[in-house]
Amino acid sequence: MSRDELIKVLESNDFIIHEIHGNSAEIEKWTDGGVDMIFYFEDLSAESFIEIANEFDVDEQVTTYIQDPLYKSNFTVRESLEDFTKFHNHLKDIAKEIQNK
Repeated sequence: MSRDELIKVLESNDFIIHEIHGNSAEIEKWTDGGVDMIFYFEDLSAESFIEIANEFDVDEQVTTYIQDPLYKSNFTVRESLEDFTKFHNHLKDIAKEIQNK
């Protein structure tokens, strides 16, 4: 899959692409709960996105965010777990879409 095709798939899934220089980029999307998720890619490619989707750790995200007092005042652990799990499932669905093209 070409970089342009990948960008189209990501944009059709509501990611914002911030191209930096060369092939590097940041992609950004909010979880349904409103958490701003930004991923940096040295080389934005289908393989690098699939790797991010496979390595996304829901427990790590919950543990990190729940330590922030503002976040903790807005989310229970259960809500946080549900939000990040749904986001992870969305990442995996996009990875499958990319693999099938």
